[in-house]
Amino acid sequence: MKNSLIKSILIYIVFFIIIYILYETKKIEVYNIYLILIFVWIIIKDLLLYFVDKDKKYLKKFDKSKLYKDFKRSRIWFIDFTIISNRNIFFPIILVIYMIYLLTWQIHLFWLDKKWLFLWINQNYLLWITIFSWILTVFKENKDEKYFYEELEWWIFSKNIILTILLSLFGTYIIFNQVVKLGLLSYPISIISGLLIFLVWISILEDDEDLENS
Repeated sequence: MKNSLIKSILIYIVFFIIIYILYETKKIEVYNIYLILIFVWIIIKDLLLYFVDKDKKYLKKFDKSKLYKDFKRSRIWFIDFTIISNRNIFFPIILVIYMIYLLTWQIHLFWLDKKWLFLWINQNYLLWITIFSWILTVFKENKDEKYFYEELEWWIFSKNIILTILLSLFGTYIIFNQVVKLGLLSYPISIISGLLIFLVWISILEDDEDLENS
């Protein structure tokens, strides 16, 4: 623990030295977004290291292979197969795609909205597909249980944690671009917002885990 704490302090010292050098050379505005993202990542790393439970936990996972095998062997109806696949596979993917599409369209992220693939997507069709997929998720939820299993793994390295970190960094980037006109205020606003996204999602994940284990 002592060695980890020393390493963390050294990382912060090096980071702020780099900021000072960039400030003195008047290049800080060129690299501001990268510095903000790195700073948020460093804080998230320390939060995970010192405040989040790192023990192994039984995590619930969806068994896609079992679902496909049952369908091929006619152990499950096509309608049930479609509903289960939609709820656990298709809907999460299409929802993320739609959210990324909206964010890209709103803030012109990396100018992707000018690319041919983005222009080729019909926003109305994408919206209706997402809505229809969402409606299907409310049907036959009890059918899913047999396709879930528990696996013991390091919770801190689970895909939920990784996704939360990526969302936090992505949120930081988006918020900074939205408030950049505020000048110096944009730095603390984007950093605090990114950390809040991480903390909120971590608390939700931990609460879910506690409910499952109780």
